[in-house]
Amino acid sequence: MADDTLELNKSIAAQFFTAAFGEQRLDVASALLAPDVVFHNAGNEVVGPAGWITFASDWTTGFPDTRVTVDFVIAEDDRVLIHWRAAGTHSGPFHGRPASGRSLTASGFTLFRIVDGTIREIWDQTEAFGELENFTLT
Repeated sequence: MADDTLELNKSIAAQFFTAAFGEQRLDVASALLAPDVVFHNAGNEVVGPAGWITFASDWTTGFPDTRVTVDFVIAEDDRVLIHWRAAGTHSGPFHGRPASGRSLTASGFTLFRIVDGTIREIWDQTEAFGELENFTLT
């Protein structure tokens, strides 16, 4: 795969991640998704942008002040891996739990498969994702 395609794929993944979780612009992020995108998270799979938007909306509602740091981006063939860290305040409902006002820190890896400038698959592995009490809350 040409270096310019790898750089384009890295740019698309970073733009998606920053728009979704750094800027909470789900409309911008979802415009980069294929109509049949598959999102893998915590043993679950959803197909299509609507499923991903449901996941992302839960996060951005629960932690509306999320700050994201991208530690590194690696690309090979049609895959792009981002390692990230996030911090925010649990000030809205999240996974059915009411706001606690506590701070959150989390980190993880998100792997994208990008074909012809469109995100086709996303795998997300967030540190202890699933239950709020497993996050580092202070």
